[in-house]
Amino acid sequence: MPRKFLRKFIPKPHALKDHESLGRIRHLLEEPNLWHLNRHSVSRGFLIGMFMAMIPLPMQMLGAAILSIFFRANLPIAVALTWITNPFTTPAVLYFSYRLGAMLLGQDQEIQLDLSWDAIQHDLAIIGPALATGIMVNAIVLAVVSYYAVQGFWRLYVVMKLRERKQRNK
Repeated sequence: MPRKFLRKFIPKPHALKDHESLGRIRHLLEEPNLWHLNRHSVSRGFLIGMFMAMIPLPMQMLGAAILSIFFRANLPIAVALTWITNPFTTPAVLYFSYRLGAMLLGQDQEIQLDLSWDAIQHDLAIIGPALATGIMVNAIVLAVVSYYAVQGFWRLYVVMKLRERKQRNK
């Protein structure tokens, strides 16, 4: 992965560390891997960001930030990837997750769209297990695939650059 390209979009660490609202947790942001653009921290950032993006919880960015600090992953990448799911894409992700979970559990059941509170509670009781299963499978698979994809692409990029350098030096 080209570091120069990624650096254009990632905020400067000192700008975030010096923010007064961080208070007591400021010291947690001193870990270099939270900001470095190396293959391991970026791929861990992708793993965490993709996992948290597929989990439909409020405050996904906070969860991604906490997991990034705990696993020493690239913080800006993990937080930015949570925006893959947004108000426009979340319905499609939830529908796909439900269909996947229903298929895995063998209980493919159509539901009627009714936005009354009683209907929503009833429908969630019926589709809840399939939806939860689909969300977790979707999150885990996408996170692992993105981790290994970043690892592979980064490695491929480095090998290509080394070959180019070798060709120039001949």
